[in-house]
Amino acid sequence: MVDIGESLGDFVLETEIGRGGMGVVYLALQRSLGRRVALKVLPKELTLDAMYVGRFKREAEAVSRLDHSHVVPVIAVGEDRGHHYIAMKFVAGLTLDGLIRARSHNSGPRLASSEPTMIIPRTSKVAGARTGVQSLGGSETRALPATGEDLSCFSSAPEERWRMFVVGVAEKIASALSHAHTHGIVHRDVKPGNILIDRAGEPWLLDFGLVRDLSNDRTFCDGRTVLGTAQYMSPEQVRGLRRLTDQRSDVYSLGVTLYEALTLKRPFDDRDTTAILHAVIEEDPPSPRSVVRDLPIDLETVILKAMAKRPEDRYATAAEFSADLRRFRNAEPVVAMRKGFRTWRKQFKRAQGAAVITALSAFLAVAGFAGVVISKPDADTERRRAVRREADAAFFAGDYLKAAETYGMIVRLGGSDAVVEARLRRSRKEVQTPPESRPSK
Repeated sequence: MVDIGESLGDFVLETEIGRGGMGVVYLALQRSLGRRVALKVLPKELTLDAMYVGRFKREAEAVSRLDHSHVVPVIAVGEDRGHHYIAMKFVAGLTLDGLIRARSHNSGPRLASSEPTMIIPRTSKVAGARTGVQSLGGSETRALPATGEDLSCFSSAPEERWRMFVVGVAEKIASALSHAHTHGIVHRDVKPGNILIDRAGEPWLLDFGLVRDLSNDRTFCDGRTVLGTAQYMSPEQVRGLRRLTDQRSDVYSLGVTLYEALTLKRPFDDRDTTAILHAVIEEDPPSPRSVVRDLPIDLETVILKAMAKRPEDRYATAAEFSADLRRFRNAEPVVAMRKGFRTWRKQFKRAQGAAVITALSAFLAVAGFAGVVISKPDADTERRRAVRREADAAFFAGDYLKAAETYGMIVRLGGSDAVVEARLRRSRKEVQTPPESRPSK
């Protein structure tokens, strides 16, 4: 491996800022332009394996085609004395994984680091998973020159502000993934450790080392094609179903990332990797609201749709996922539906409309439900009015956190109007704005 102070092409290595199985990342000076970059170097021992060299080059080729405000861009690619390197824009910040662990540490038991990126050979099977896991080393979590104190306003923020921050991060990363997918690029290793948060709170998608390029789908795997990080891999990745590992797999992994950021727990976490892979395939994740009781139902619905076991039950594209997250942030109804209602609607559509209406009317008449149905709106209306009075009182008293929660409840109860939505947006904006930055009244 190269030493600090050595040069690779136009770049002088200054300090190591990250390390993983697929490369070591250095802060380096580009001499010709006098600027600092992040230089990813393939370990010397891996240059002897065509699979790793091919994957490293494929990463550079794929990312060079992207131009998105939340994807770290490639500046240059080269080789010097047998050392392969990729120069990328240097972004000072911390990974989302680091922020989640900091918040977990402040809230209770500390969340452990995730499993490293892995290759799973096609040997034995455990509940349909190809196991016998070989680690590629730790994930390339950057220890960049931005201290925890620089970003503590996020990791130690009140719950509502943290929630909206995380949803905004996921929305922007989903947009970045959508851009990659339109260029035929599937990331295959979306996780908190590969999302960098800069000092302004903006997210950046990192590390396309396991990318699948659908426009030129070559294989650099030596027969071992199941790649990813155990806790964030989609069921089809674990099963080694290459043709099904498409943009919907990235949607799944981002859904797991959002689940973890909001609950401070991973849906499938075990010390034994084989047990994790089995759970990914066979088990349903715990409901996010069973972990965080006050998590909005709409947000839970969005997460669970993204994490559906079957790819066809997820958002079809990352753009759809991003759009639903944006709807949630704007206090608009989300498109995702809860599983029970979705099943009922499909059954209803298959039935004859007139027959269903006749049968339902007869049932209500016999069971005596008509009076209940007629009287229920009055109780719901009174409840909405009570919550509205509470929300308005909090809003005018300047308690924007409480106002955001209660106005959000009104939306979920179906009593929203233009005034409620406007005050909800204003309350959420105030919650996300540090007190010192708010204009004086």
